Amino acid sequence: LRQEELLLSWQKQFSSVCAALLAAVLLSGCGERAVLKKNSFDTQIESTVVGDVFIAQNENYRLEINDTTMGVNLIDLKTGKIFGTNPANDGEQQFDEFGMPIKRHPQVESTVFIEYLDSNTNTVSQLISYNAAVNGGRTVVESIENGIKVEYYFEDAQVMIPVTYTLRENSVLVGIDPKEIQEGDNMLISVSVMPFFCSVANDEQNGYLVYPSGSGALVYPKEISQSGEAYEAEVYGKDLSKEVWDKVTTDKSVRLPIYGAKSGSSATFAIIEQGAESSVLELTSGSTSVGYSSVYVKYQLRGFTNNLKELYNNRFYEGQVYSDNMVQSPLAIGFYPLNGDSADYSGMAGIYREYLDSTENVKAEDTYSTVDLTFIGGAMIVKSFLGIPYETLYPTTTLEEAADIIAELNDKADISNICLKGFGESGINSYKLAGNFEIDGKLGSIKNLASLGELCGNNGIGLYFDFNNVTFNNSANGYSTYFDAAVRANRKTAKTYNFDIAVLGRETDGAYSLLARDRLNDSISRIISTADKMELPGIALSTLTSVSYSDYTDKNDTEYYSKANFGAQVSDMLDSVSETGKKVMASDANAFAAAKADIVINSPTISAEAFEFDEDIPLYQMVFRGRAAISVESLNLVSDSRKQLLRAVESGSGLGYTLIADYDTVLLDGKQPVFYNSLYEDVSEKIIDDYSVLSEYYKKIGSSRIVSHRILENGVRETVFENSVTVYVNYSDGELASPAGNVPANGFLIGEADV
Repeated sequence: LRQEELLLSWQKQFSSVCAALLAAVLLSGCGERAVLKKNSFDTQIESTVVGDVFIAQNENYRLEINDTTMGVNLIDLKTGKIFGTNPANDGEQQFDEFGMPIKRHPQVESTVFIEYLDSNTNTVSQLISYNAAVNGGRTVVESIENGIKVEYYFEDAQVMIPVTYTLRENSVLVGIDPKEIQEGDNMLISVSVMPFFCSVANDEQNGYLVYPSGSGALVYPKEISQSGEAYEAEVYGKDLSKEVWDKVTTDKSVRLPIYGAKSGSSATFAIIEQGAESSVLELTSGSTSVGYSSVYVKYQLRGFTNNLKELYNNRFYEGQVYSDNMVQSPLAIGFYPLNGDSADYSGMAGIYREYLDSTENVKAEDTYSTVDLTFIGGAMIVKSFLGIPYETLYPTTTLEEAADIIAELNDKADISNICLKGFGESGINSYKLAGNFEIDGKLGSIKNLASLGELCGNNGIGLYFDFNNVTFNNSANGYSTYFDAAVRANRKTAKTYNFDIAVLGRETDGAYSLLARDRLNDSISRIISTADKMELPGIALSTLTSVSYSDYTDKNDTEYYSKANFGAQVSDMLDSVSETGKKVMASDANAFAAAKADIVINSPTISAEAFEFDEDIPLYQMVFRGRAAISVESLNLVSDSRKQLLRAVESGSGLGYTLIADYDTVLLDGKQPVFYNSLYEDVSEKIIDDYSVLSEYYKKIGSSRIVSHRILENGVRETVFENSVTVYVNYSDGELASPAGNVPANGFLIGEADV
């Protein structure tokens, strides 16, 4: 014990020295906040007078400039329907109660919104293009191949935003190259583009907005108040590098870089093809003064972190610290018009599937999930020796116990995949990066893992060992929490925290560093090497595939600012795993990871359940089912397991469960919410019963993609698969009718047979 105390004391002293050296390095560079050269705001160039509104044409569409708003109109040559950056006028002048003509809100006539930090007042201001550039500033038009470039000069802000509009076969590509943006003394923070291309009038009776929160959500048009309601979320989840003090339990991330709107017999749909990581999806709903509800992209050109500044007498001000330099990666959004039967969210999901098929390889080979199990290896707990507290690993499931459970359960529940989570050093807490790239001795050995692998292989079960290569709080194996950690926009080390389940506040102890972005590729190489030694057939990367974050370490290169390029970086890493012949498991995965994965567990089945959302839809599964095997979040960890089972049916997803073999009440003091209903002996019968209910259903749908989904008038949900199997799901407490017959309360119906 004395030797351990001396070793601990030496480690603390060494860490203090390292911290002092690091502080000295950082302090020496405080006055060196490098600002990259930027384009100066042009005060001399004059506006371009628009002559011919025609821009380009193909066999399907004609693209024209809107000389009132300096946006564009896309005309469907077959139907004459006009889609545009601004909602088309119906041609009739409207009048108010006093007989005065009603003018549309200037936001509706705007193509670009900007936010900038005023250099004089140090406050954030907003401007819209119709007032501040088209009428109060300047616009310059330049022809490009199959399109135009419009430069919007916001005179008051001294900011110029260049936007390109390019006609493609079935869409318009809208782009912004940050390298061409001009700034004066003010600091441009964000640009919102095409705020009303995907919009619907508040009085539309047959319409909705599509917002990809979690599994997906619909927002019906309505009038709420003069200002309406607003909601926003970062694409691919919150930036982990930002300072956060509390956490909302209902939070569900935006996993798909898509959005849309349906209005009557037509719809508009958008895919963020470039720059999605740095994008925020804005939703505005029910404003009586604006008259439209819409969803659109805000491009976060300058990343930021929340910051507390002490003013006086322990009074603090919470604000934001922005990066000095803008992201240099371009933004590109493809806008697609839809008509007729395809003008709904099923048609939108189909377009995105086709887009993925054309840009990514389809990995699934007639595979699908029935039952996916996640075993939790162990967790760190606090014990005491002679009154002195210390931490040790409590084994919740050993490799031998996992094998015993699989052998017992597989004949009764047809297991598809196994994820071994928290089997590295320090278990699920993963203090050292990737569990120190080893199996903890308390949980088993390489020999035990080989036996488990043989069992799974003989039974056609996928085996995946999970590595957390994102967060760590102990330096080891060549990765330092000081020198290999990502940096926030305020030049401080980026930290993530555990959050108290009861009060939602963060725990001050046990903060984790984020691995520096330029070290991620190296960590994947180490994981592949470890997997080779373990002879693993599959690698799970549950953390990497479900997050995104910035890194402001390099003052002279913005490659990782505002989460930029995270998707491409992770996509390349997953490719490197696949190239070794090993399969990839993702969890609650962002689109860039799900497109590369062989299996996605914990796929979202609900949205963030925000006040603005009216319906949840399985948009995520409509996109990815058939590209990868998919299962839902663990039925034994949700509040309503029956409803979760029905969500699995509705989305064609496999069942998921999180299991442990041994339990102790001390686990409740841990920070991981996975132990309260996961003991195998308590849930084994439920797993068998759930599977028995759905076994025939899984045989019928196989690996078919979802071709359509709709919510019937009585609330019954209809999912149609590519092989023509149709399922009806009823979440209500009473029996409801469907085209195939009556659907039982809290039940489902396949075709003509009640299963």
